[in-house]
Amino acid sequence: MALLDWYIRANLKIRHFQVLVALEDFRSVPRAAMFLGLKEAQLLKMLSGLEDSLEAPLFVTNAHGIEPTEHGACLIRHGRQVLNRLLNAQEELRDLQEGRIPRVSLGVSPSVTAALLPRFVAKLEAEAMPLAVSVREGTISSLVHDLRVGSLDLAISILPRRPLSEDLMHELLYEDELVLAVRRDHPLAQRRLLDWSVLEQYPVILSPQGTQIRQHIDAFLTQNAIQISRLQVDSSSIMTNVGVLQATDSIAFLSRDVAEQFANDGLLARLPLSLSDTRMRIGAIWMRERHMAMELKLVHMVLRECTQMIATGEAEAQAPRWPMQFEPQPLHHHEFW
Repeated sequence: MALLDWYIRANLKIRHFQVLVALEDFRSVPRAAMFLGLKEAQLLKMLSGLEDSLEAPLFVTNAHGIEPTEHGACLIRHGRQVLNRLLNAQEELRDLQEGRIPRVSLGVSPSVTAALLPRFVAKLEAEAMPLAVSVREGTISSLVHDLRVGSLDLAISILPRRPLSEDLMHELLYEDELVLAVRRDHPLAQRRLLDWSVLEQYPVILSPQGTQIRQHIDAFLTQNAIQISRLQVDSSSIMTNVGVLQATDSIAFLSRDVAEQFANDGLLARLPLSLSDTRMRIGAIWMRERHMAMELKLVHMVLRECTQMIATGEAEAQAPRWPMQFEPQPLHHHEFW
């Protein structure tokens, strides 16, 4: 154990992490060596030295190439975090040297992109806040993975019902619910009275299996003994779902905020069927150990203001203009089962 501690502190280098990550990404020694600008013999010597020092194999060979062992996967996971944090440090230093405005990397679930995110960006623009934001879309599992490896600063998603792991913190922003939506001129759009048999008469669009929204949908259908006989599309892409609704007689399960957004634009109509017990908690998630820089605190503040707009239906939340002195609010984190 003492030898391992000494090796980690004194001999483990950034280059070692680069080698391990490249080997996992390419699953091939020749391709990893080419990517890193090394000869195969050099790469294998570095890997062999690591394995000898750690007294454990880091990769095994199988029919698909090379595969990390448990020890290798552990080092690779931490190596990705180290490399991403170095990249973040490089970008922050470049921003400081070149006088650029700070930036925040956000990960969002599809339902958030159509409801909360446009309000968030509009608020930044209206307040002329000195902040650049990069956005990527993904499922809760992919967003949490990116948080852990350091490629995201903050994720905004449907909070899972089970408790989040100890390395994550979260804050409830607002609640949403599921509704049924169709195109504006759909045969059912003007009907005031409907029953659940319509789901047997028309094609249905659902979120893919394993997503948070699909779990809510399946639980509701099972609890109410509702059958879907004409499943047409499994999709978490909002634009794909809206496009299919426009081109067909399909019915889609959408979040209320997404449906209202496109209904206000004259594209969709909500059906008068109640989906009770499908409320979803939308929240912000971040790494517990991550230092919350001023720009990330600013993002939290703007998100709170935007969620107040969603909750109250206000066109614009009342807030002080930039520049201003930021007074951080306590972040409340909750456990959901």
